[in-house]
Amino acid sequence: MEGTEEFKSGNFNFKVDVNTSSELQSLADSFNDMSETIVQQLGYLDDIPTPVMIIDREFNILYMNKKGAEINGKSKDELMGQKCFNQFKTGHCNTENCALHKAMLSGEVTSAETDAQRGPFHFHDLRHLVLTLEFPAQPRT
Repeated sequence: MEGTEEFKSGNFNFKVDVNTSSELQSLADSFNDMSETIVQQLGYLDDIPTPVMIIDREFNILYMNKKGAEINGKSKDELMGQKCFNQFKTGHCNTENCALHKAMLSGEVTSAETDAQRGPFHFHDLRHLVLTLEFPAQPRT
């Protein structure tokens, strides 16, 4: 259970240690392989030189790449759980023009232009593309 709780909290580097030659060991090995794959894939997102974030339907930040954290002047960990609109503060945040909200409502790719001021960074004609991903509540069979 400790492994799943660590994974759920965002610690994808946690390794499950089971010393047995049973199906449980096979499950632990598969879990560890999956964790390594996710860490590698998040590394790709971190290397993108533009902000990339994942939010939930309440606009809580679940993931922010390095560039997004840099622009906000915070660490990635500090941004976890924060409201995206309190971080980027674009002209569209908390309005009907919010591309994130539009994408969530429509389920389609949405694009928009706006301005944002974050610390030393001032973005004019900020263009962003929003893609929503939905994960089924029940696994597909």
